[in-house]
Amino acid sequence: MNGIAPAAAPGYNVNGGAERKGAAMNDVMTMEEIEARFDSEWVLIVDPEYERGVHVKRGRVACHSSDREEVYRKALELRPKHLAVYYIGDIPDGTAFAL
Repeated sequence: MNGIAPAAAPGYNVNGGAERKGAAMNDVMTMEEIEARFDSEWVLIVDPEYERGVHVKRGRVACHSSDREEVYRKALELRPKHLAVYYIGDIPDGTAFAL
């Protein structure tokens, strides 16, 4: 599975163990739930709902991984109409962003 936890595999995480209890990967989750569940991981959120047009309020986690490139590859594979990619936690040193 290349370290990606896709929506089609609820209960899978990048470490090969069971997911923590909570919403299934295809359920809509609030950002608070996402932040509690996916600490120190990159998260692909599809069909995000925005608060004040800028901040994601809730959405469906399509995949999560500690490797940003894997999340980007999954986004290209799924090609969702609307998406958001977040890093949950402190941004790792040496990470570059393009706006």
